[in-house]
Amino acid sequence: MTRDESKASVLSEWNRLPTWRRRNSQDAAEFAQIMLTSRPDLTDFDCPFDRFLVLRAWLLAEQRTAEQSKKSTGRKRASASKKTAKVH
Repeated sequence: MTRDESKASVLSEWNRLPTWRRRNSQDAAEFAQIMLTSRPDLTDFDCPFDRFLVLRAWLLAEQRTAEQSKKSTGRKRASASKKTAKVH
């Protein structure tokens, strides 16, 4: 499996978890360890670094992206609400 295929598969598994199971860096670390031990088929890619650290970095980046997206959506809704209020 290539690194990109592994990343896509691991992130897909991560995003299947309920939101409350992927809230912080501890959740990411635990999930990375579980993936390494229980799903070696998804984590067997060429890597000169510690795979645990690579997986955890992927998960944390995904988590930050989701948080930024949520904040952006919240700002858009607030802006839309203000515009609607001005019109009425």
